[in-house]
Amino acid sequence: MMKLMRRLNSFFSDKKPTPQVEQNEDEGTPGISDEDFIRLAYQLLLSREADSGGFDLAFKKIAAGEMSRDEFILTLIQSKEFEKKYHCSALEHFFIDMTTVASSEMFIPFVKKDPTEDVQLNELTNPSKWIDPHWREFGLSLEVASMSLQYMHRKNFEWVQTIYGLSYLGKLCHDSVALGVGTGHECIVYWMARNLKMVFATDLFREKWAYQAGMEGDPAVIRNPEKYQPFQYPKERLQFLPMNGCYLAWKDNSFDIVFTLSSIEHFGGKDYSALAMEEMGRVLKPGGIAVIATEFILNGKKHPEFFDENDLLEYVIKPSRMKLIQNISFTIPRVFLERPLRIPSEICRRPHLSLTDGNTVWTSIVLFLEKSGVE
Repeated sequence: MMKLMRRLNSFFSDKKPTPQVEQNEDEGTPGISDEDFIRLAYQLLLSREADSGGFDLAFKKIAAGEMSRDEFILTLIQSKEFEKKYHCSALEHFFIDMTTVASSEMFIPFVKKDPTEDVQLNELTNPSKWIDPHWREFGLSLEVASMSLQYMHRKNFEWVQTIYGLSYLGKLCHDSVALGVGTGHECIVYWMARNLKMVFATDLFREKWAYQAGMEGDPAVIRNPEKYQPFQYPKERLQFLPMNGCYLAWKDNSFDIVFTLSSIEHFGGKDYSALAMEEMGRVLKPGGIAVIATEFILNGKKHPEFFDENDLLEYVIKPSRMKLIQNISFTIPRVFLERPLRIPSEICRRPHLSLTDGNTVWTSIVLFLEKSGVE
């Protein structure tokens, strides 16, 4: 419990760079005030505004030194309201008792010379991002991604980590052109259309993705993009195109950003994943950023499509001929291994962060890679 309190308090109070949407420069932000700390703690832990009585009492005690911020967080976590809201106290296990599931040593030669150090972007699904106010700003801007701790979902992690990271790296600007590979009509392509010069969203728009589950690849979106829009967007900045991700119909060095989220593992096997990575590296401009999200195996089992650390190196990073912006963190909460959701019977349960088919246990991994400025 104390580890959870320290982690929460550090996210609320640390001085961190705050990437701003639709801006090109990062700005610093001062430590959060007691008033904002209390309000944010209520929002994150109880999903509501602080009531006047609770706020006044907490503020008075913290200001007088009668209660620390850690102690205030503890009072919320131990409250009947928190227990009733989350039905159990198990939620805290997503923030404590961490374990490492793979070594990052083999990736060192594939990290760029001056790696990004201030913020960890290359990582497995990380529940702690939900209690990072800077990261949450981007999640809230997506509008359809739940920022509630109770409803944490690895897909939301992929979306928010992508736009947060691109902003942090200075790539979200109005003269940038992006290519999405295997995007379907996910909300992120509409969001990017709001913030970039142009977005090309490509997919096969057929087979099972056109009619199963969320119909993420419904071909109707090509003719009628507004059918799936999660919010208003500049229509001239987004174009949906049917295209095989292994054979991209653009010249070399065409895009500032290339992204693919939980798609390459469905391209027909790891050799096809490697071919898609080679193509994405080819069409990215020197100095451009590629964002890759895919399925990472947590328990050492083999899978025909998902990746362990060796597969990640051989079929994703090496074929791209790009460099990781930083090494990869393979740290997760131990509960990912101990209590993954069983697919398909528990597909609708939340939090939805690690999964199992009865043999393999996996979660999402997000990687940011940069194409060298020298061809």
